[in-house]
Amino acid sequence: MPQENVPTTDRTSKGVPASLLVAALLLPLAALCFSIFVEHTIAARVPAERAAYFRSRADEGDAAAQYNLGEAYLIGRGVPQDRAQAAEWFAKAAAQGHAGARAALDALRNGGDDPSSRDKAAQQP
Repeated sequence: MPQENVPTTDRTSKGVPASLLVAALLLPLAALCFSIFVEHTIAARVPAERAAYFRSRADEGDAAAQYNLGEAYLIGRGVPQDRAQAAEWFAKAAAQGHAGARAALDALRNGGDDPSSRDKAAQQP
């Protein structure tokens, strides 16, 4: 008589336990979630530390960090306010396809820095 409550191992056709496959698929998702958590945690720190963090990431070529550093220079949060530096960082991020940076750069070149106008420009193709 077969036992009904005996656990069985669910294996794929190649003999790898399905739980290992699920773990292998979920590991990159967990790493991404952790990265986002760290980014938000650091973003909550004092402005100078936040700007230094974005500077290190921006120097490595991270387009989002370049955009955020441009924003910091534009409004003078954690760094001295400097529109030329803001434009430089926006240009680097825009060159990598960052839509927000492209809109911010366009706004700076047109003499404005209103975030709502950048949001509208970023939505246009």
